[in-house]
Amino acid sequence: EVGGHKLTTRITQRSLNAMNLKLGQTCFAFLKTVSVATSDIIT
Repeated sequence: EVGGHKLTTRITQRSLNAMNLKLGQTCFAFLKTVSVATSDIIT
């Protein structure tokens, strides 16, 4: 959850295993983008 919104992403099985992630576990993500559509920004 990010600011009350659900964040969905995809990772490989290899990455899942390397990070030892479990369902429901809190984790942190760095988001890198080239551009963001202003229509996608929620204020």
